[in-house]
Parts: sequence; C-alpha cells; structure tokens
Amino acid sequence: MNRWMLFLPFIGLVVLAGYVGYRMGSVALPSEGEVIARWADEYVGWAGGSAMPTDCYARPGQGEVWMIITCVPDAPKQSITYHVTRNGQLASPDQVFEGPEA
Repeated sequence: MNRWMLFLPFIGLVVLAGYVGYRMGSVALPSEGEVIARWADEYVGWAGGSAMPTDCYARPGQGEVWMIITCVPDAPKQSITYHVTRNGQLASPDQVFEGPEA
C-alpha cells in the first residue's frame, strides 16, 4: 500500500471541516420582525415628534421587493413607504412595485 493512501482519511476530514465551516459562516438573513423594527426606527428618526414604531405595518412585496413597510401617523403628510429587499435594504427605484393597497 502506498504511503499517500494513509493520508486519505485526513484529507477527507479537512475537506469536511472546510465545508462545514463554509456553511456555518454564511450570513443569515434578517427576520421579518427585525426588518420591520429597523425601518420603523428609521421612520421615528425621520418623522420625529409624536411618531411611534407602532405607526408602521408591512405587507408582502412582489419580485425583488420582499416587504412594503408603510408608516402612517396621525398627520398623513408625514407618512412614508419603504420597499425592502430580502436582505433588509431598500430596493432600487426600478425594483419597486407600485400596486393597489392590500
């Protein structure tokens, strides 16, 4: 038996450890609640005054837009809509779906 064949189990272990490390190191996508909370906080900072995170609600988007988060306080002129992708970032304008309210 060749000596290099003695290293096959070690090579297999290294490959397996590399694969497991790669899978565990993948970035986890944020949950729906985390994304809504982030953009609700952004809204409170933008609107100020009596704006509250509970002024915001989300509905499903379409295509690249994962969620459409709308924040509407008592004063409608301060309402804002965020079109958010699956990674929690704002969608670019050409990815925005403008459909009827659900």
